[in-house]
Amino acid sequence: LQRVCRPDGKILLLEHGRSKSYEGLSGYLDKHAERHAKNWGCVWNRDIDKIVKEAGLNMEKLDTWHFGTTYYIICKPSK
Repeated sequence: LQRVCRPDGKILLLEHGRSKSYEGLSGYLDKHAERHAKNWGCVWNRDIDKIVKEAGLNMEKLDTWHFGTTYYIICKPSK
């Protein structure tokens, strides 16, 4: 996304991933992640903000809902 985004543009992400607020919920997600991914094609325990940072995007806003498992992130390209 960073490659095709204008330098003054924004990248909007709506993702679900690992909860940083509820360890019990994260444990459940970890325990069942492989089966869930096999059945539904989605990996629900990824560390979304870590992935975004490693991608080199500049996060302007990060909000979470649903016990910290739904992420809404506004990013800007780093170029």
